[in-house]
Amino acid sequence: MPDQFLKIVCFGLIGESKDGDDYRHVVFEDIDNGNKADYIIKKKSRPLLWSDVEEIEKGKSIPPRKGYITHFKGIEIVVLGDENLDDAYEYQKWKLDIQKRISFFKAEQMRKKSKGYCTDLTHKGAMEIGWEPIDAEARKVKFRYYTGAGKFSWSSWFQISG
Repeated sequence: MPDQFLKIVCFGLIGESKDGDDYRHVVFEDIDNGNKADYIIKKKSRPLLWSDVEEIEKGKSIPPRKGYITHFKGIEIVVLGDENLDDAYEYQKWKLDIQKRISFFKAEQMRKKSKGYCTDLTHKGAMEIGWEPIDAEARKVKFRYYTGAGKFSWSSWFQISG
């Protein structure tokens, strides 16, 4: 493993997964090259990382942790100091569900045509109403559309850039 370090640059709200574990979205930055990547922390599987985020939330400063960010099989992967690249990829394959990158302006246009949306900041199981603007801190969004006959469908995830 390279001698590189990561710092947490932002994090989202706490959500609850289907297995009952709490999770939250975190963005890491590789200190050496400035690359940023998304990561989902689960409280039970990463208790030390979870407590780091809680410390930051309280306004405290934490030292960077060992790890790096690399581009692997089409996605940006956060590799923490205690894992190998293949394990990190398996944990972060959810990033492949992102359809494409769109601008914040384009996301707002798509929101206006939708019947609702979810972002990476939306609570698990909840949906944002379509007439409310997208939070400027959101990094991912998917939209809900009416397909007819009383049915709705969801788009793939879009990554908001810029």
